[in-house]
Amino acid sequence: MANASKHNEDAEHALTGTLFANRAAALLALGRDEEAEHDCRRALQRCASAKLLARCAVACLRQNTDASRSDAFGCIAEALYLEPQHSGARKVLLDLRKGPKGNALRPDADYVKRVLDRARRRGTRGMLGYGVAYYEALRLLAPEEAVVLYAEVSRWNIALAGRIPEPVAAPVVAKDPTVDPTVTA
Repeated sequence: MANASKHNEDAEHALTGTLFANRAAALLALGRDEEAEHDCRRALQRCASAKLLARCAVACLRQNTDASRSDAFGCIAEALYLEPQHSGARKVLLDLRKGPKGNALRPDADYVKRVLDRARRRGTRGMLGYGVAYYEALRLLAPEEAVVLYAEVSRWNIALAGRIPEPVAAPVVAKDPTVDPTVTA
């Protein structure tokens, strides 16, 4: 019985998050940006997603204060950490960079370290596309920090493009026709 109760609580928790996220979208469409940001943050307490973080960044960005631009940048950085290729987050970042003091916004050292670590882990595990995606997110957020990964990412991109030649096998030197078909018995 306790297991069913826990399941119902989890479902209710997720539903409440979805309701806050949907109301935030409606408030954003109505131009009620502070209320939209508040609802986004309440939804984020229940479930974080790049889409919701991008929506929260839009609400912050529209408030047009230095503090809200900084909050918007934090949301975008987190969105790109969760999903580096999220087009909505990338668009909001470009809008944020166009604003006053937009180029001065940079992620903190902890964020840069987390993204660098994640990119390297993905790349060394053979998940090259993910590694490149995290590098691209870092390049957008902090270009000077992304230089550290440039050589590795160049190798990953070459591997993804299939331009790495396959290793050439050493010629088989055998006189047994079962090993070398060019030898006749």
